[in-house]
Amino acid sequence: MVNNPANRANPGQDVKVVVERTLAASRERVFRAWTDPGLMEKWFSPMDKTTVGVEANVVEGGKYRIGMRGQDGVVSYVSGRYIEIEPPRRLVFTWAWETEPPGVESLVTIEFFEQGDSTRLVLTHQKLETQQDRDSHRRGWEGCLQHLEQIIVNADI
Repeated sequence: MVNNPANRANPGQDVKVVVERTLAASRERVFRAWTDPGLMEKWFSPMDKTTVGVEANVVEGGKYRIGMRGQDGVVSYVSGRYIEIEPPRRLVFTWAWETEPPGVESLVTIEFFEQGDSTRLVLTHQKLETQQDRDSHRRGWEGCLQHLEQIIVNADI
């Protein structure tokens, strides 16, 4: 994120991203993909990165940390804590890149809806700092969900 005050949203404005995807898997299976560190390591990165490590204590108040390696070899880490866990309906966690100043934290809510044998996933990432953050996170989340979809189609989860 560019930490330029000129790029910041208006105070009180909720800059957010909403991404939806329907996955050919049960709600329980998709929820497990978001909460099992071994499964998260298979998919939790945008398309231009690879996941290089996942630590996750998936309990309310528990912490997580995910490493993502870019094509340039640089590893970036995101971390946060779990706020709400309602298997297999809802997952809420904070989100902070470790390169950001302390206290710069946003909020991610994942909702899982049954649709026959499939699951409609609705991801809302809010409390972003800027419109640029919104656009960057949208691309990242779309890539992550594309990775997840590929893993589910290949029955790796």
